[in-house]
Amino acid sequence: YGAFCSQVKNMSILKDDLYMEVEVAGLPEDCALQRSRSAANTGRLKLNTDFDFKVRYPEVAVLLLHLKDDDTLVALDDTLGYWAVPLNELVPGDWVINLRDTKDRPRGDRWAKVSISWL
Repeated sequence: YGAFCSQVKNMSILKDDLYMEVEVAGLPEDCALQRSRSAANTGRLKLNTDFDFKVRYPEVAVLLLHLKDDDTLVALDDTLGYWAVPLNELVPGDWVINLRDTKDRPRGDRWAKVSISWL
């Protein structure tokens, strides 16, 4: 669906170029990473994208969402927020997820709206 990061502290003309990384971490055969397109200079990311993962061992796998700023001037993109949950705890449905910052603090001004389904 989408993601949002408040731009209050960033009052300049340029806003964050958001994108989402969706990752499955677990046993080597289950590990995978997919990335969305970037939303240039908006601070908002609207997606209509499916991220499909084939996981053999969901009982030891974790789903991670990383909201990032696509920085073209530096080598490493900024992580603006993340969320992690064991796959065996995921419940199908539509969810609004409050993301955490890199110091593991919940951030009400950074969220992602996702739809989770099992095939």
